[in-house]
Amino acid sequence: MIEEQTIRLTFYDGFDGPCIMLFGPMTTDLEPLRDCFRRLSVGEGPFDLEKMPFIHPGSNVRVRLQVSGSTGRYISRGIARQSATPHSFWWSHTVEEWDDLYELLDGFKGPGHQYLARYPEEDAVVVVSKGEHGDEMLR
Repeated sequence: MIEEQTIRLTFYDGFDGPCIMLFGPMTTDLEPLRDCFRRLSVGEGPFDLEKMPFIHPGSNVRVRLQVSGSTGRYISRGIARQSATPHSFWWSHTVEEWDDLYELLDGFKGPGHQYLARYPEEDAVVVVSKGEHGDEMLR
């Protein structure tokens, strides 16, 4: 049984491209995800999203969140697929861009969704959704 507040993480190939979905019922608490973005906006990280305590991972998806350039080498910004596996991604932004994503999730009260990345400009669509999808999306 998945706790009601836990954010579900899954990957699927959608009609608008590959999609990384962060979702849950209306009781889902998005504040831990928002706080993760805040921490990235002050230069913390990297974080493996699927290993975060507020995430229930599905679909064998792996997403490394990091600040661009924090590893001492250039990493493209946005969502970039790692070549090792089809469901592994780097999600890199500047501290300012992480702050923008932090702000996008402010006040997410009712059912709805927010796009955080776009395909084909990036290697996948990233969507946060609350109160729109059930746990069958994890299959």
